Amino acid sequence: MKTSKFFIAVIITISQTIAGTGGSNYSRYGLGDIQYPRGSFSMGMAGAAISVLSSASANRLNPAGWTIIDRTRFSIDAYYQGFSMKSATGNNFLSGILFEGFDMSVPVAKEYEIVVGAGLHPYSNVDYNILVKGSAADSAYAYDLSYIGEGGLSAAHIGVSGSLFSDLHLGVKLNYLFGNISHNINQTITSGTASSFELYRSTRFYGLNGTFGLIYTGLGKNLGMAESNKWSVGLLVTSSSNLTAKQERAYDYYDKGNLLSQDTIPMNEGKAAIPLAVGFGISTLQNDRYLVAADYYIQNWGESKFFGATPDGIRNSSRFSIGAELVPAKGMKAASWEKIGLRVGFFYDQTYYKIKGEKINEIGFTTGTDFSIYGDTRLSVGLEYAVRGVVNLQQDKIFRISAGLNAAELWFVRSEEE
Repeated sequence: MKTSKFFIAVIITISQTIAGTGGSNYSRYGLGDIQYPRGSFSMGMAGAAISVLSSASANRLNPAGWTIIDRTRFSIDAYYQGFSMKSATGNNFLSGILFEGFDMSVPVAKEYEIVVGAGLHPYSNVDYNILVKGSAADSAYAYDLSYIGEGGLSAAHIGVSGSLFSDLHLGVKLNYLFGNISHNINQTITSGTASSFELYRSTRFYGLNGTFGLIYTGLGKNLGMAESNKWSVGLLVTSSSNLTAKQERAYDYYDKGNLLSQDTIPMNEGKAAIPLAVGFGISTLQNDRYLVAADYYIQNWGESKFFGATPDGIRNSSRFSIGAELVPAKGMKAASWEKIGLRVGFFYDQTYYKIKGEKINEIGFTTGTDFSIYGDTRLSVGLEYAVRGVVNLQQDKIFRISAGLNAAELWFVRSEEE
């Protein structure tokens, strides 16, 4: 149990030190930047994991991928994110360190490959600060108008996986989505005489949905391929959900920095729809060392409703990703360098943003590695570089570096009687 205590200490430390300090202005729309589920392991492969079984880490996309985990596993990840933003009006750079997720997987019946899993991951991120300078029509005063947003949604899950047959792996998980998003507007008078104001709008979201996944590993066998040439296909379905949304608004009015009055609007309660998501994946594993995987993932955000209306700037989204891995070798005879994992990947993300008629797409390249730091505890590192958007609105050049710890220990093992 020493490993579990170590991970609890790491989680407490990270929760006390990590904070976002900058993000993209695109996160002003919808629920913000949707976070594709992945950890440091799968980041190096551009997140391609829908059809991938692994005993070394929990699959954050497809719960069916947990079935061959043979020991209790813990993983925790964080990442540094830098945005270099360019638009017609100027350039800016923002960065921050963010929590990427925590997972625990516990095998409870190895003969049926039943594994229980739980975890917590970010679902969306809102972090923007936009400054607009203006003046009244009669030039009686000038002002700075700030649009500031922060917050996001998180997803906590608990699930179970198992195998009906040796080649068919199934998994389900229940997801609880929750979080708070704030959008604030601040008008500050810079010259002339007029009242300044601040508008605070905060919305709390919470609700449930479910994820079903399957992975079939017998495709190569059915096609008559050698046993060393394994092919798998995967399916992932996450149900739609109507999140409860409770919104509060407040206004503050100022004259030369002195508070004049405050107004609070009664809470507005409604629904925010998270649409159905479907993903497909295919992968091949050669000689248990060379893995190639590809995924396609779609979600119909264009049909979603927030408080009865489709939000501005939102459309249907899709993502294609492909990655390759040199799988770490196992066994006492393997050399140290053979036990190091290496990964590369590519993705094309048609994001759910459509701003002023412009479709906002993202293209990126990834790489990563993992290696043992002591015992069965491994450190994984992922790197990602991506470009999103268009210059006439805003073009983001994004750099991410992710680091994660993954460890295992034996639970529920009876000691031998003397």
